[in-house]
Amino acid sequence: MPFVEESYYYYGCNDKDVFYMEISSDNASLCMQWIEEFDVEYPTISKEDGGGEIRSVYRIPGDPFFMLIAPDRSIVLSSWYNFDFDDFQSIVDAFAPFDIQVYQCYHDVEEESEANYELFPNPADTFVNLSVKGSSLVQIYNALGQLTDSFVVENQQVKIEIGHYPEGLYFVQVDGKGFGKFVVRH
Repeated sequence: MPFVEESYYYYGCNDKDVFYMEISSDNASLCMQWIEEFDVEYPTISKEDGGGEIRSVYRIPGDPFFMLIAPDRSIVLSSWYNFDFDDFQSIVDAFAPFDIQVYQCYHDVEEESEANYELFPNPADTFVNLSVKGSSLVQIYNALGQLTDSFVVENQQVKIEIGHYPEGLYFVQVDGKGFGKFVVRH
C-alpha cells in the first residue's frame, strides 16, 4: 500500500489524469477502520456501497488486485497481465506506455494539527529544512515504515541532508507525535 499511496500523490491526488479508487470486498465498518488506520486519502468503496457490483462487472478475483481503466471503461492494465507493484518505480514503469502526466501533489507536514514543527521545501532534492520548538527527537521513516534517520534537534531550524536518500515518500515524527510527510525527488 505505501507504493500505491505514493503513486497516488505522484499522479495528482485524483485531480488530474489518474483517479485512484479502492474497491473493497469488506463491509463499510471494516473499510472505515482501514481508512483511519492507514490514513488512506483516496476513495474506498465497501461491498455495500457499490463495491460488490463493481467487483462483479470487472470480475475482480480477490484482494489486492490492481487495474488501470481507460476513460472508455476498458481495462488497459491489471494484475491479470502480470503487473506487480513491488515498489513505487514498478507502478511508474507500468504507467509509462500510457503517457500519463505527472502532477505531484504532496502535502506539507503542517497538515498535522498537533505539529510543533515545520518542514520545507516539499518535495525536495538534496535537503529539507526542519524548524522545531524546543528540544525534540526527530525520526524519519521510509514508505515501508523502516527507520531511516533519528536525531535530536534543539529549538532551531536544521538542514537535513537527503541527497543520499532514495527517491520516495518519507514520514517525519517529532517527539513521537503524529506523522508529517515529505518527498525526495532527484
